[in-house]
Amino acid sequence: MLNSLYNPKTEDYQKFKDWVLGPDFFWTYNAQGGVKFPGGYSDKSVPFYTRTFLRRPELKKYPSLAHASLEETEYVIKIVTEILEHNKCDIHSILRLSVNATHPQKKIISSFPHYDHQFPHKNLIIYLTDSGGSTFVDGVEHDPKEDDIIFFTGEHYMHTPAENRRIILVATML
Repeated sequence: MLNSLYNPKTEDYQKFKDWVLGPDFFWTYNAQGGVKFPGGYSDKSVPFYTRTFLRRPELKKYPSLAHASLEETEYVIKIVTEILEHNKCDIHSILRLSVNATHPQKKIISSFPHYDHQFPHKNLIIYLTDSGGSTFVDGVEHDPKEDDIIFFTGEHYMHTPAENRRIILVATML
């Protein structure tokens, strides 16, 4: 299931986006692509930069802070919650929050098809740049534009962008 959501582009959202796209945003490099499977990492993993606000609950049995402060994390939760409430999306708990940046590739690379968690959950992706880099959910393609939002469940993967950095906010939730 893949749905496009309306982005109300609030003042807080615009400030968040300016911060993420600005020169003072801290990134951590993930050379492995982040998708680990039995026996190691997928050969289709795509290296990326990330800043994690809420770490996957699988690591500690509950979401925990990672690269960001509590104040920063609460700010991002506020933005995601505003968007979800504006679109009347029913959620109970945010599990994971990260901003990811993928650099363009001369040859388009697909990430490994995956689920973010091994239990039922919902995903939200907000595209902060207009770089392309389609997302595929259960075989349905979303060719993103800047400020697009998709809300979905199911197996998904992405293509690397061809020309500019693909920067997204990813949230998972119950």
